[in-house]
Amino acid sequence: MELLPVVNRWEAVLNRIPGLAKRRPGSHSRISELRGSVLTIEVDHPGWMQLFQWYQNAIVEQLNLHFPELAIQALQWRLFKGGEPIVRPWVVMPDPVKPEMNSEEQEKFDEVLGELEALIRRNAPNG
Repeated sequence: MELLPVVNRWEAVLNRIPGLAKRRPGSHSRISELRGSVLTIEVDHPGWMQLFQWYQNAIVEQLNLHFPELAIQALQWRLFKGGEPIVRPWVVMPDPVKPEMNSEEQEKFDEVLGELEALIRRNAPNG
């Protein structure tokens, strides 16, 4: 099956999924291959891989809506490692609007954020 139509409409497919569209996911991913009913998608960062995995069912649904002939049943993810980098748009993103938190919520948020930063430092390639 020819993947060119899917590659050309990848961004449009993702933009039809609420929660993904505002993040411009097409600039962080690309279609790699189709084997049987499994579509492989390359992403440029593990965080994007996790975000895409959260929306996997919606992505499969949109792909099958736009390309029923592919009969995609599953997605496979891998980190992009070679060749040309995925081109990112030069867009300045506005600062997110943060809801007001009470002191207890702020303390819990700071604690979780600290744990996340420590986990990132432990797993960093140079860290």
